[in-house]
Amino acid sequence: MKRIIIVILTLCSAVCGGQNIDSLKNVLETQKLTAEEKIRAYELLTAHYHFQNPREALRYAEKGFALAEKRNDDEYLYWFSCQIGTQYERLGIVDTAMVYLNRALDYTDHTKDSKSNKAYVYGNMANIHYRQNNKTLSLEYFLKAKVIADELNDKPLQLNALISIAGLHRSVFDHDKAVDYYGQATLIAEELKDTASLCDIYHGIGTVFSDKKDYDKAIEYDLKLIETAKSIAYSRFEALGMVALARTYCAEKFRDFTAALEYVNQALPILEKLGDPRLIAGTIELQSYIYLGLGRFKEAETTALKAMEIDSLETGIIKMNTLMRLIVANIHLGNKDRAVNYFTEYVDIVNQYNDKSFHETLTDMETRYETEKKETRIATLEWERRLYVWLGAAGILLMAALVVVLWQTRRNARREKQLIATRSVLDGEMNERSRLARDLHDRLSGNLSAVKIELNQHADSLKHVRDKLDGCIDEIRRAAHNLMPVSLQYGMKVAIEDFVSQFPEVHFHFFGSEKRIDERLEFMVYCCANELVTNSLRHSGAKNINVQLVQDDRDVTLTVSDDGCGFDEKNITKGIGLKNIRDRVASCNGKIDVTTSPGKGTETNIELSIKNA
Repeated sequence: MKRIIIVILTLCSAVCGGQNIDSLKNVLETQKLTAEEKIRAYELLTAHYHFQNPREALRYAEKGFALAEKRNDDEYLYWFSCQIGTQYERLGIVDTAMVYLNRALDYTDHTKDSKSNKAYVYGNMANIHYRQNNKTLSLEYFLKAKVIADELNDKPLQLNALISIAGLHRSVFDHDKAVDYYGQATLIAEELKDTASLCDIYHGIGTVFSDKKDYDKAIEYDLKLIETAKSIAYSRFEALGMVALARTYCAEKFRDFTAALEYVNQALPILEKLGDPRLIAGTIELQSYIYLGLGRFKEAETTALKAMEIDSLETGIIKMNTLMRLIVANIHLGNKDRAVNYFTEYVDIVNQYNDKSFHETLTDMETRYETEKKETRIATLEWERRLYVWLGAAGILLMAALVVVLWQTRRNARREKQLIATRSVLDGEMNERSRLARDLHDRLSGNLSAVKIELNQHADSLKHVRDKLDGCIDEIRRAAHNLMPVSLQYGMKVAIEDFVSQFPEVHFHFFGSEKRIDERLEFMVYCCANELVTNSLRHSGAKNINVQLVQDDRDVTLTVSDDGCGFDEKNITKGIGLKNIRDRVASCNGKIDVTTSPGKGTETNIELSIKNA
């Protein structure tokens, strides 16, 4: 029987076709396999679904990782960590992706191909930084990967690094450098017969030509992308090619919104199956724009609202574009109040950026209004009436914008006053804690020790009194340590590590450079870690609590996660403990993000800028 199983595994490894994959799944469910056979099966299934279905790939990778942990197999632990991190990144869950990629980086030192494995992890980390719009850090990691690839003369690694660096240059509209790197990547991809990488290259080159408004060349590469992706069932890039074609047909040269809508409607079901919320939201936003071009304003409003639901946590370009579609659609539909409301929301988002961005975006919005007006004017009395309504609404919106800006200025002033007050309270707390800790340790603890010495000189009948005094002294020392730990004088990393060492279920990890920073910031990070761990121990029933501290020259990030009972996110703002943590973080201009749901544990992520604190 085992020989048959091994044959099936070998067939799947060689072909990975649909029938063999089904056979492999059946073997996993119905046959008794050795640990080696199981982990190999999980590896094959993960690799098969890598490009086609991120959720399925993630499911099998997590099973493989769990088995690799039991076997203490560093090679497989590295490989499955990379796969899990990659799939989480594709699903837009970047924090979890980075956790697993950091794990993979830890395992690389114990793997056979340590250097090339590190380069692969650096490439994935660079992708995450790129997704978070941190292009400087992204380029740094891509270059790290390329240095290793060139040193080893590893063609696949060189190919990945070249494609990624080309994409970075493309994103900042450095077209010449982007085309140069894509050209180098094409030669290697053709040499390796790496069709999947060719899809990535064709997509990038098509985007470059589209940015340069060379739409004929853009269409040529987009069609080549779709054909190539179909040949290897690479559905992600097949859909991206269709979306790119739709954008091109929306350009001024064509204005063929009917053709654009057809391509978008073909791409959406594929993207929805893949489950990347950002890609789905961006494509639906494009669909809304196409409906505007076709004059189907109600459908434009409906699809824009759908995009807003998917992209509800984003405040970037997708959401701003979607709000623009809603504004224009409601102007054409005669819904002045709705248009004003959406414009107000639009201004709120823009105010999160600097004044320069706000004015540039407002100018762009006005330009769009003028363009819409010129393109849609019709020589009929009815349309003139709608045009007057539109102009009136635009005037109201501009007045509303001025009111919002003034209101925002006053609100910022109030927030600044509140922030100063909060900082004063926290500084007072730190000083008071230090004073109490000194008093407890130096005065009361010392007096009790003196009493104990005096008692030692008397009869043994007072032994129980001495024992009670010993307990009191220990308790006072613990209280003093908790108020202001002595270890904090050596830095927050030492203090947090000292604190969590009391609890066997709490695990501490530190990454980065261990440098001393502002005393108030170190104290705040320690207090947050203390309170978060204490909350997990008291309320969550967690068996494992992970505390991770990451520090570099600019930022400090504290992450506390547990596998406890979690809680309902609707009540996330309730409770004095969490409010105290939020106040502490706000006082240092930091960010806090809590992810939880009943039965699925809790993860709290705190980000602080060392310079802005």
